[in-house]
Amino acid sequence: MSSIPEPAEEVPLFELTQEQRDQMHRMLRTGNQVVIEKFKLRITGNDLVTLLGFNLLNDAVINFYMELLRERSELKREQGLPKVYTMNTFFLPQMRKFGYSGVRRWTRKVDLLSYDMIVVPVHRSAGHWCMSIIDLRQKTIQYYNPMGSPNNAVLNALEKYLCEESLDKRKQPFDKTGLTKQNMLDCPHQRNRYDSGVFSCMLAEFLTRDHAITFDQSHMLNFRKKMAVEIINGKILH
Repeated sequence: MSSIPEPAEEVPLFELTQEQRDQMHRMLRTGNQVVIEKFKLRITGNDLVTLLGFNLLNDAVINFYMELLRERSELKREQGLPKVYTMNTFFLPQMRKFGYSGVRRWTRKVDLLSYDMIVVPVHRSAGHWCMSIIDLRQKTIQYYNPMGSPNNAVLNALEKYLCEESLDKRKQPFDKTGLTKQNMLDCPHQRNRYDSGVFSCMLAEFLTRDHAITFDQSHMLNFRKKMAVEIINGKILH
């Protein structure tokens, strides 16, 4: 059974102010110049260009956006947002290549299993992005592919990771009672070959604030502008 909340209100379009529009246009022309440095990550003008029109998002943009989502959960915890931890785009390839030993130290200072949600970006091929969400409150591991195809290998790898993380950090088996793994085939689907990164980031953005998934392909260009402004200013706008 899908754990996506029932559709709520329609997604309002993000309206750029003239100041935001001018700022974005300036930053997009800066080439290799660093636009913002935060979370020990750097975003250049060339990275921001991947958010334009029909471009594929790159690792730098997605990793920075994941950090913005994690930070938002910390800043707005008192408003009822879930406690969120986000992995970067290199986590899953590293784990699948080297096993748990390849990522064991990534959480050496983090009690990962105390979080409500763990967000894991998934890169398939040729710039195609998907998203996995581990919800420890509901004991679900969900895989979202904007192109619709399932990926049991990722679901199984993440389940195995939770088990090994629990044994390593807590010295006890992970309680898999009631755990479900779900390919979310009813998630919004892209209608082109270049918006998967935006879809995936927005799935994470909505789900990490427990919001219904109410967007579709028609929102993508608007979301690209919103993401660009959020990255430039180093904070999620809501």
